[in-house]
Amino acid sequence: MAGYILLPFVIFGGWLFLICPSLRRKKVEEFCSRPIAHRGAHDDETVGENSLSAFSLAVERGFGIELDVRITSDGEPIVMHDPTLMRMCGVDKSVSSITLEELRKYPLMSGEQVPTLKEALETIGGRVPLIIELKGDGGESFRLAEKTAGALTGYKGEYAVESFDPRCVFHYRKLSPGAARGILAQRRRKKGEKLRERIAFSAAGALLFNFLARPDFIAYRYSDGVGFNMRLCRLLGAKTVAWTIRSAEEYNDAATSYDAIIGENILSYFDLGEHGASSLFK
Repeated sequence: MAGYILLPFVIFGGWLFLICPSLRRKKVEEFCSRPIAHRGAHDDETVGENSLSAFSLAVERGFGIELDVRITSDGEPIVMHDPTLMRMCGVDKSVSSITLEELRKYPLMSGEQVPTLKEALETIGGRVPLIIELKGDGGESFRLAEKTAGALTGYKGEYAVESFDPRCVFHYRKLSPGAARGILAQRRRKKGEKLRERIAFSAAGALLFNFLARPDFIAYRYSDGVGFNMRLCRLLGAKTVAWTIRSAEEYNDAATSYDAIIGENILSYFDLGEHGASSLFK
C-alpha cells in the first residue's frame, strides 16, 4: 500500500529531474537586453547569412548575434547552417567531407568566404552578446564541442552555446562548465520520421533531455507557443528565447511571453535610426 502512495511522488521526482534547468541565476541576462539577429543582420540579397558582413552590420546596429557552427573534415569550426554547401555556395558537397582549404574554393553567393568561427569572433570582437548554435547532426557531438570550446578560449565577450542535440551541450558543459548554455526545442514533429525518431523528437520537445545539458535558457520555436514544461523551467530560473521571429508583429507578441528574441531578416522590420537595438527590448 505504501508503494502505491509513494509512486506519484517518485514519478513526479523523476520528471522534475529530467526537465530541471540549471539553477544558476543571471547567467544570460545580457542576452535579454536587445534583439538577437538570426545568422547576423543579413538580407539574403546583398548581405548573406552567417557572413562577416552580416555580423559587422549587426554589431553596427547594436543587435545580439546568433550563428551556426559545424566542423570540416580536418576539424576546423566554420560558420554554416546547412550540412551541405548547395544552398549557400551552389556546390553539392557536405561540410564534414571537405577540409578548410577545399572550402575556401567555394565562396558564398554574396562573394564572401565562408568564415571560420575564429574569424567571426574577431569580427564581433565581444561588442555584442553572441549565441552559438552547435550543429550536431553530423554525429560528432564531442569533437564539435571540443573544437568550438578551443576556438572560444580567451574570447572576452558574452557568449552562450546552444543546440538541438543535448549531447553537444552536455559535452560543452563538461569542457567549459562556466559558459552559458541553452537547449533548442520545438513541439511539432517533422513528417516522415521513423517511430524511434518521433519518440526522441517528442521527448526533446517536452524538454526531457534537460538533465544532460542543465540549460540556462530554453530556445523554443515561437509558433509552438509556451508549454507547461517550459513555464516550469522558467519558474525554476531558466530564461526563455523565442525563435525565429519574422515581423514586428511577431516580435511584439513574443516579447510578452519570452525573455529574449531571435529575429530573422531583422533589419526588414526595425528602423533603428540612431537609437540602436537596445532601445527596442526590456
